[in-house]
Formats: sequence, C-alpha cells, structure tokens
Amino acid sequence: MTRQLFDRQKELWAYVRRTDTANKKLVIFIHGFRGTYLSTWGDLADYLNQHADEHPVLQEWDYLFPFWT
Repeated sequence: MTRQLFDRQKELWAYVRRTDTANKKLVIFIHGFRGTYLSTWGDLADYLNQHADEHPVLQEWDYLFPFWT
C-alpha cells in the first residue's frame, strides 16, 4: 500500500491518502481553538503517512487536517 502526504503548511492544511485504492472513510482532525494542525497535532500527519498501512484498522482511512477560522 502506498500513501501520499499533501502538506500545505502555507494554506494551513494537510491530507494523507492512499494512492493504490480509494478509501471510503475519512478522519478529520480538528485543530485547537487558536492553533493550526501543526501546533495541535504535531507530526501526526507524517506518522500516519509512514505507518498507517502497518495497522489493519488504520489502512481503511484517509486523514485530513484542515484549518478553519
């Protein structure tokens, strides 16, 4: 399985998705009240990009870290 991390720090969002097949499940990580996805979740997007496919439950999901104001 292959994942791709779209890390758009200038636009304040990140997206981790599988590239070998389309997932039908999406996890949305909401940031803190005055934070961004990086200040709230740290390196979780990088971790999921590298390790999600090692865990059967995590394989079924794509991951979005949006910024809402």
